Amino acid sequence: MLAFARALMGGDLLSAETAATVTTGKVPIGGPMGGEYGYGFTDLRLNGVRVVGHNGGTPGYEAQLDVYPDTGYTVVVLTNQDRALMQAMGRVHEMLTGGRPGPPPSSGGDAPQG
Repeated sequence: MLAFARALMGGDLLSAETAATVTTGKVPIGGPMGGEYGYGFTDLRLNGVRVVGHNGGTPGYEAQLDVYPDTGYTVVVLTNQDRALMQAMGRVHEMLTGGRPGPPPSSGGDAPQG
């Protein structure tokens, strides 16, 4: 997935213009994080930082690909446990954008303590 993200954002998979078209939001998502949905990618602003992503899963497995075009970071998270992805991505967003988006994590686990 990292190679895919690099090729997509680096102009090796699509032209820069076409990559911008597919990764730029067009339809509002709603929900706690807001953002928009493009052609297969979410386009969010978390604490002012742009995040382009795609996720998926099936019972027992979850995956997330997030590209931070303005900072140069790409994050791939793969899990083999249901409901593990949201907490992991919350921590990633906190580290890379300076704040935790969306609803607070569920109690238990290794959620940050205030």
